[in-house]
Amino acid sequence: MNLSQHLEDLFSAVAFAEEGDVRTAREFLNRREKALLVFTGQDVKAEALKYAITFCKRMNTELEILCPQKALPALENVKARLDWEDVVYAVRTVDGCLKQAVVDLVDRSSDIRYVVIKSYDRLKLGCETEKINVWQGIHCPLVVVGS
Repeated sequence: MNLSQHLEDLFSAVAFAEEGDVRTAREFLNRREKALLVFTGQDVKAEALKYAITFCKRMNTELEILCPQKALPALENVKARLDWEDVVYAVRTVDGCLKQAVVDLVDRSSDIRYVVIKSYDRLKLGCETEKINVWQGIHCPLVVVGS
């Protein structure tokens, strides 16, 4: 987070606190950057997960995980690993086009600073008719870990 964003958050927190909204003020003060891991359950070597864990620990960020509903069973091992590595995480599921879900989530959440995926082709999951360009749809770096 750059200095101007930090000051903006600080002033926003003060404004909310003055109005008596302490909860929102705390959210502004405790806001942390996040990395988004797009998990499809098909990464046998867990390269994207390993990269995301290392990245989050190095950059002191939280991890947001976006996965298709059908990949939830494969996510249990990932959760155990994240707990063991002491990485703060949250899971969001999606039905439908994974590309659109990534673009929508990054657009809604200003805390997401990086998107980590195994391969760009995996983003096409559930996108039979949608033609979405993720490169233009997100405002942060897209890290492709594998092929």
